[in-house]
Amino acid sequence: MKTLKFLSALVVCFVIMWSNSYSQIKTRETAQAYAGVGYSFVIFTNSDMTDSYPLFGSNGEFLKEVNFFGGVRVNRNIALELSPSIIFSNTSNNKGFYYGNPSVAGRDSFYVPNTTSFLSLPINLKVKYYPFTKDMISQVSNFYVGFEAGMVYVKEEFTNYVYVDNTTSQFVGSRSVKNSFWKPDFGISIGYGSTAKFGYGFEASYRFISLDGNNKYPLTTSRSKDMNSINLTAKLIFGFN
Repeated sequence: MKTLKFLSALVVCFVIMWSNSYSQIKTRETAQAYAGVGYSFVIFTNSDMTDSYPLFGSNGEFLKEVNFFGGVRVNRNIALELSPSIIFSNTSNNKGFYYGNPSVAGRDSFYVPNTTSFLSLPINLKVKYYPFTKDMISQVSNFYVGFEAGMVYVKEEFTNYVYVDNTTSQFVGSRSVKNSFWKPDFGISIGYGSTAKFGYGFEASYRFISLDGNNKYPLTTSRSKDMNSINLTAKLIFGFN
């Protein structure tokens, strides 16, 4: 319920900010609405997350992020944007880890992931600031810095092979486990976005997502303290004048 209230508040804030800004701009400049889609390379900075979900997996699978966005550049310097994304991966790796054996107190078993599934859905409100707008004809005027905040839904599922130790000589069995949760997330970015009717853009960003790290489940998101990431994005932009 708290998550739904937070997301509702984000949407309401976006609508209010857009409405107020648009009404103020009508007498001074023309606001420009836009929408688009982006594709990102995601590089986790936490070593546990990177081991489980590398940029390019050994089996040919890799971490993917598709970003949808819509917003309005309310004046020369400010744009407001609503930006949901979907991040997913089905990659697997052979890097095992020790985890407490639920049936034997005080003893760790060695877990080796067989199949994994990862899904993340960030929903953010973003503010962009364009600092170089003295000459709007210049391409430099389309460079921006951004800040975003919102909530992210995370779902992860593992099927692990369980062994007595890391020699993997004594097989105990297999165990499937899954978990899902909501967390706040924040991001900072720098980028470029053309203002043509059919344009393009590039962005480099850093996303902050803190995790509990309580080791409650034999899952990467349960063992890691964060899932912060560097994101490199290419965008297609559609302008509505």
